[in-house]
Amino acid sequence: MKKPVAQWTCADFLAVDDQFKPKVVYWATAYAKGGKPEASVIDIEGTEKMTPMIIDECTKAPQASFWQKLKSEWKKVKAETKAEMKKQVISPAAWRRLDSGSPSGRPE
Repeated sequence: MKKPVAQWTCADFLAVDDQFKPKVVYWATAYAKGGKPEASVIDIEGTEKMTPMIIDECTKAPQASFWQKLKSEWKKVKAETKAEMKKQVISPAAWRRLDSGSPSGRPE
């Protein structure tokens, strides 16, 4: 296949050997972020999570734009990551409880 990845359909992506699909996603993501693959840091965990999502979405719509599916799935992964990070943030009240050594925050 000799066309730019930005012009691929989902069918083009699905035609790639399964072992190379994550590499295509790494490269295309880096390219989408910076215009040049070497300009971006590769998010391996995000890509590992996203590759099966793209395969699933592309299987449902083989004539859809691979590029658009890639961007759409990255937005989902980013939103999930932000939501998970918010869950991990400890409130100031929780820090005070931890500092006091008491679960209630009151001295025992």
